[in-house]
Amino acid sequence: MQAQVGYSQARKLLVWGLIALSIALISAIAEIPLSIQANQLTHVSSAGLVDPQPDAPVTCNDKPMQTDEICQLRITYNGTTSKIDKTYDMQKKIQSDGRINAIVEQKNKAIDQQEGILNAIGVPLSLILLVSFITAIILLVKYFNTRRRVRVSTSTNL
Repeated sequence: MQAQVGYSQARKLLVWGLIALSIALISAIAEIPLSIQANQLTHVSSAGLVDPQPDAPVTCNDKPMQTDEICQLRITYNGTTSKIDKTYDMQKKIQSDGRINAIVEQKNKAIDQQEGILNAIGVPLSLILLVSFITAIILLVKYFNTRRRVRVSTSTNL
């Protein structure tokens, strides 16, 4: 009778251990595409990007500039106002760089959002994997110990 109870307990441990191991395996398989996708995400730099509006009008203080015109910008820093003169080409380059930087920021913001989504899924999935794997190991060790105890107790009773 005691052996039957021991074997019944061992079977329960085995079933729950295999369920926990299955959950760990499913979690590990689910993490593979997430980690591949996360490894493919890289932030964009402005290198190699071109101005999406190369023919956009060049402006100075929100007014159109002529090619031979000098743009005088006033910059205030720590209470001190300075004048900076910019040629048409310099102002065109600054505005072009601004449009390129806006594209870079937009793409990097989208990548940051994707990373956030992957982390929101990946972190709990990793915790489930870890907890279920540890649980499976503990239950399977208990199963083998219970089986051994039942064998020892039945062999000494004979």
